Amino acid sequence: MRKRLYQSSDEGLTLVEVMVAMFIFALVSSGVIYTMLSVMTIGRDSRARQVATHLAAEAVDRAREEEDLFDLLDTTYTRELNGDVFTVSRSTAWISDPDEDIVCGGGGGQLRYKRVNVEVSWENMRAGSVPARADTVIDPKTRINDPTRGTLLVSVLNGAGEGAGGVTVTAQRTNAAGSPVGSALPAVTTDAQGCAFILRVEPGSYRVSISRPGYRDVTNVENPTTSTAVSAGTSASVSFNYDAAATYRVTYAEGAEPTPSVARTMPTTFLSTYGIVEPTAPTGTNPRNFSAFPFASGYDVIAGRYRAPIEGVSEGCLSPDPAAWPGGARSEALAGGPGETVTGPVRTGLVTVTVTPGTTGSRFIRAVSVGSPPPGTEDPGCSEGYEFIFNPAPIDGDGNAVLALPYGSWQLYRGTSSNPSTLITSGQMAPMSRGTVTGNVLTLDPRSS
Repeated sequence: MRKRLYQSSDEGLTLVEVMVAMFIFALVSSGVIYTMLSVMTIGRDSRARQVATHLAAEAVDRAREEEDLFDLLDTTYTRELNGDVFTVSRSTAWISDPDEDIVCGGGGGQLRYKRVNVEVSWENMRAGSVPARADTVIDPKTRINDPTRGTLLVSVLNGAGEGAGGVTVTAQRTNAAGSPVGSALPAVTTDAQGCAFILRVEPGSYRVSISRPGYRDVTNVENPTTSTAVSAGTSASVSFNYDAAATYRVTYAEGAEPTPSVARTMPTTFLSTYGIVEPTAPTGTNPRNFSAFPFASGYDVIAGRYRAPIEGVSEGCLSPDPAAWPGGARSEALAGGPGETVTGPVRTGLVTVTVTPGTTGSRFIRAVSVGSPPPGTEDPGCSEGYEFIFNPAPIDGDGNAVLALPYGSWQLYRGTSSNPSTLITSGQMAPMSRGTVTGNVLTLDPRSS
């Protein structure tokens, strides 16, 4: 018997070989496709850069055609060419000193020329690409400097650090005592970069002021001023921070029952990183509206006249500030943008005062801060005393009046005139919020427990 041996054939491809071949083909194809796409992207980016370079040069040519360099300002616009959208950004700055980079020019030298920088970017720029750029400097076509006179450079920035346009600038010459001399120079208006230029100014001292309805500076002044001196053949620069005021609508003792009386003349302190301001409200109502510079970080709003201590000069007035009390804390800051209105509560102490029942004439109550608070109250004190009057103080038929007062220690007086002088004694005062009565001194504590 013979066994027939069958040997397996090597013809054809196995599944493993097919998969390996497909994998190698995929790798090669991916590399080819990636290379083709890269070439196309580089080609497209190169074409777009050529167009962008042309647009940058065109923007520089247009800048050079400007008749008045004072009208040559920052601008941004778009152009669509060959299916691509290009963004052209032009920035400009007067140069009085090549070592200084100041949009409105720096003081000390004359306005020499205007620097123009143009950048052009486009949609779908390749990663790592930089915008096309063109830079130039342009000399004024007419003489703007007088060797026997000077130039006033005024820069006005808003709260975001950008130029504030449309602000009126006036300059008045003054003598050594600061009194006006002659007529004010013609008013000018800041451009879109917040710059204003007063040319050919006679040498001397000047008071520069700015104004725009509804605007405030960082110290909450509506029409701020500053002084400078102008010399022949040079420029003097002044700067301001100025922006549309925000409205802060605050409610004292929000939610208190019964509704307390808030004195029309009670001061309110706004604290910011720039310091302290004490704005005034147009009305004495509650809620009350205040206008102030729109700091992005906002204000800590405190009822009363808070003053920080000055070493060797004054211990200040810390009592109104809840954070100055051991374990105390302020309320959340109020922040509003330019022209916006924000609302928020302002904490106060509350007290019921009882005067002679049925005495309708006792309508005036005077609150006087106490410089040396009673021992044991932990009141941080107020060495810079202040006072205000409830005029009138709403007194009910039982002779009671509910008053909202800043935190701290107080003595209260009643009377029928605008200068009450009859002391309200301890038996006539009952704190409705945390507080104590020591002798005839009322102490209102901001801490909750």
